[in-house]
Amino acid sequence: DETLLKTYRKRRFFYFWAIKCPKTKCIVGWHLSEHRTLYDAKKLLWEARKHFPIDYLPKAIRTDGWSGYRFAIHKVFAHEVEHDRFLSFKNHSNNVIENFFRCKRRFPKFRDIESARKYIGHWIFEYNAEKLQNLETFIIRLVKAIFSFRKELFKPPEGII
Repeated sequence: DETLLKTYRKRRFFYFWAIKCPKTKCIVGWHLSEHRTLYDAKKLLWEARKHFPIDYLPKAIRTDGWSGYRFAIHKVFAHEVEHDRFLSFKNHSNNVIENFFRCKRRFPKFRDIESARKYIGHWIFEYNAEKLQNLETFIIRLVKAIFSFRKELFKPPEGII
């Protein structure tokens, strides 16, 4: 999805595009542009695709109602990737990314696109680090629980040794 970011100039905005993974809750790709075109949508999807193995194809990509996403998805990925297009919030649409975009209220107004890119790049790095730290602590706890369970499971019976 994309959202508008404010600048100091009147009637001038930047488009902040982002893709969020529903499982890890991390931002896997983002893009900042002055226009909302098919080229920018493809650039966003290529940015996200760089973070995955070459042969990886997602099962589906959920977007809002803009028709440019369908063309970009089929151009960057393949026709096997399903495009979930939601037009309203009633069907639990793309609330995952829409809720993420609430963070832009805390963003400052930007003077130029380069300062906006630097700010958002640092902000997304910190956001993903926080999400991955929560995921990492969960995985560490899970692995410790599995090892302790395995020790109990494979403990030799008493009196045999």
